[in-house]
Amino acid sequence: MTLKDNKKNKISIFNKCVYLTFIVLLSLLFVFLLVSCKPSIKKPSFNIKDVNFVSGIDDGMVQKGVDGGTLYLAKEQDENGGKSKPETLYMHISLDNPQIASIDYVTVNDTKYFNKDGEDDKINTFTTNSYYSEVVVELFSLPSDIKKITLNSIGYRLPNERTEYKAKLSMNVKYDAEFTVICDLTEISMTEEEINEKNINIIKDSDGNIIKKTKELAINYLSQFPLPYNNLQLTLSERHRSGKCPLGKGFIGWYTVEEKPQLINPEDDINYTFTKNIEIKPRFVDRYEYQECEYMGEEGYEVKKVNIVPVLYKNTPILKNELDKEYIPDFYQGKKILGIASSAFTTHKAGSFDVHLGNNVKYIGDNAFEGVKNLKIDFNNVEEIKDAAFKNCGEIEFLNEEFPSTLQKIGNEAFYGATPKEYLVKNISGNTSDARL
Repeated sequence: MTLKDNKKNKISIFNKCVYLTFIVLLSLLFVFLLVSCKPSIKKPSFNIKDVNFVSGIDDGMVQKGVDGGTLYLAKEQDENGGKSKPETLYMHISLDNPQIASIDYVTVNDTKYFNKDGEDDKINTFTTNSYYSEVVVELFSLPSDIKKITLNSIGYRLPNERTEYKAKLSMNVKYDAEFTVICDLTEISMTEEEINEKNINIIKDSDGNIIKKTKELAINYLSQFPLPYNNLQLTLSERHRSGKCPLGKGFIGWYTVEEKPQLINPEDDINYTFTKNIEIKPRFVDRYEYQECEYMGEEGYEVKKVNIVPVLYKNTPILKNELDKEYIPDFYQGKKILGIASSAFTTHKAGSFDVHLGNNVKYIGDNAFEGVKNLKIDFNNVEEIKDAAFKNCGEIEFLNEEFPSTLQKIGNEAFYGATPKEYLVKNISGNTSDARL
């Protein structure tokens, strides 16, 4: 073989190597393109958003799942009257599951709970919605000596694989916890005998005046407890004048003392549903709407016309919007009520009418009660009865049995056409000569 032939052979081998290398590279490129073009299966963004525990005894009792926190539980007797066991608890798990991955199981305290799928005879089960975004695990077989409740994991299913989400939630368990409820009774009037009988705690100022009255109650978690005064007692108290409800007020419920007060007793007996010590107090509203009430400067108000707001008990009017036995309160919108304006009650003509004046009312205006029949009145600390205040009222009953020692002046014809059943004029100076009692 000549030198020229050898050279040709070498070139031919080199070309074959280049060709083969090109073919291999082209094949690898084809495989790469084929693989890259195939749709990939991504694992969903699967996370736990929120966990809440709902009591099986009271579904209004919801405790938020916080890793390392405390979960309060009540114990209940089993059906055969044997040993008490933890209440049934429902673990509500809210999931971030955008690709709607199916949930296979939920592991709590190393026990797997499976989808109930409509079969009631299954134990250790959970239910879920169609989007697998809300899971409810029924924890009804918890051991009586359980100390912790731990959410271990959630198993879910992708199209071509099964995988598991590792959870990080473990809560300590405390049974039948005891809390303190402080009832603020400052606004409720009560006798000294009642204070002693109910073991009321008293706080006084330096002058010996009572500035706060409280009663402490020790309450077990989820237990029923009676309030010092129930709804009906406080709602009816003004009509029966038992001294519980502030005069001129209407009771609307017991509320927590906090930034956003909560009504705690829609009924008379309360199911205690708080997991902390709390303070509560009764809330009262003004029953009186004073129409065209005249502001008398910094001193206070004069009542011109009164509209009584009805008070409801379980949606039934108990204290109706009628002027039949009413108490003019000491204050309105933080200012004293100083007097009754002229002709304020002259339009009230029918039925018996009892009037109890507040401590700050100093005068009764001209013709204030003119023509009002069957009137009974408590003058309290009034200082002046103006002209024709009780003219033509007929028979009047003095609830005081006598005029108060504060009374300084009776105006012209103040009681003309009126015949008080009983009265004694004492300590009155400056009366006009023709007061005509």
